[in-house]
Amino acid sequence: MSGSRLVMAAVAIGLPMASGIAQTTQRGGSPANLPRPGFEPIVHHVGPAEMLISVDGSAIYDTNVYATSTRAQDDGIFVLRPSIDVTLQDAGLSAHGIAYAEARQHVSVTREDAFLFGLLLEGAARFSPQHGLDATFKFDRSVQPRSDPEARAPITVPPRKINVLSAGVGYTARAGDFSFRLSPGADRIDFLDPAERDRDLRVYRSTARATWQPAAPVAFFLEGFITRRDADLRRDFAGVDRDVTTYGALLGASREVNARVRGSMGVGVFRSEPDDPSLRPYTGFAVDGQVTWTPRARTQVTFAAFRGDVATVRVGASGRTDTRVSASIEQEARHNLLLSGEVGWRRSVFRGAGDKQDIVQGRVGAEYLATRRFSLFGDATLSRRDATIPLDEFSRGLLQVGVRARF
Repeated sequence: MSGSRLVMAAVAIGLPMASGIAQTTQRGGSPANLPRPGFEPIVHHVGPAEMLISVDGSAIYDTNVYATSTRAQDDGIFVLRPSIDVTLQDAGLSAHGIAYAEARQHVSVTREDAFLFGLLLEGAARFSPQHGLDATFKFDRSVQPRSDPEARAPITVPPRKINVLSAGVGYTARAGDFSFRLSPGADRIDFLDPAERDRDLRVYRSTARATWQPAAPVAFFLEGFITRRDADLRRDFAGVDRDVTTYGALLGASREVNARVRGSMGVGVFRSEPDDPSLRPYTGFAVDGQVTWTPRARTQVTFAAFRGDVATVRVGASGRTDTRVSASIEQEARHNLLLSGEVGWRRSVFRGAGDKQDIVQGRVGAEYLATRRFSLFGDATLSRRDATIPLDEFSRGLLQVGVRARF
């Protein structure tokens, strides 16, 4: 359970809803990234760097814009999303950056219109076969999804805007069959609406992982982590000090070399200790990991799981524990036809408040590559949330069709 996962779960749901949060480009074994003669990426060379430019334009039909339990409001949404992806590779050095913007225009419920943007920068340096350093910086201007378990903005006002700033570094050292990685980082979550200022916080996090690889390709690891959440306000609007320290450990296995199965999965325990004496400490079962299976070159299946402590401002809750499980598949059906699908489940338990939420979601998608420069894409998503509190329940469907242009 890395600290970064704990942080992001505090501001966004763990399943992929219609949110504007920037998505890091997944490079590697995905069928979408395999060589495809006649449909090669359009690459611009800027000195030693390679640059990709794309613009997505799509239309979405949302059956329940506000994610309400009754009297669902449907609407159409037009989305325009340009992005630039830059990669630099050199001997012992690599860098990657993504910049994006996204404009969302509703047909009827115009108060839900949003303009989102963000930037991701990643870099890595290999000083020798035994020592490496990497760093990540990320900024997102987003909005809080109406389906967020912590959302409390009434439907009569626009969704809450959020600035999320994250930075982290990692140092890896290897000696024989053993390696050690230290990964400190920090995050800043800033809700721009004064009505949500009790959610503004700074997060300081660190993980330390020791790995033993007696024989390739399987390795075993022991990871310790600690996360400190410091809210800007000493007490929230309910008079509770929400500052908390969470720490714990994971024991697991990983397989990172080029193989049919790769990734890592760890299980362990976490301990949440709030500063406020009225909130009880909590010890729970922890899980974190993602495993990818590639049975054939054109097929990729990914399984991900998480369980841990996340932030909450729910009145009466001493804390919140999230459990998330998802499985996805990517398939090249034809040379220029890519299919994808995903199912997921998330449970949010508000400790001390006596309520919980369960959401189940399924998604199917397809992209048809017409030429190197243009493709058509579409996806459909169905989700349902059951909750102890009936007003927190909802059902929702999203249908999207669009065009992707590459320049």
